Amino acid sequence: MDDSGSEHVEQDQVLTEALSGWSQKYPQVVVQRQLATGRAAHALVTASDRAQLVVLGARVRTAVS
Repeated sequence: MDDSGSEHVEQDQVLTEALSGWSQKYPQVVVQRQLATGRAAHALVTASDRAQLVVLGARVRTAVS
């Protein structure tokens, strides 16, 4: 798998961990997980066209000593 593929897998795992438990706590809320690539503005406009709520997360990179 190339770097972009492994990065996508890593991002998907982070998203899964961030959302874990919320479906059980709020079963009436339908959540569609979506990782977007490319220009952020385009991805947000596309997502907001068909969503009632768009939630954004930030990826913070930290230096490893």
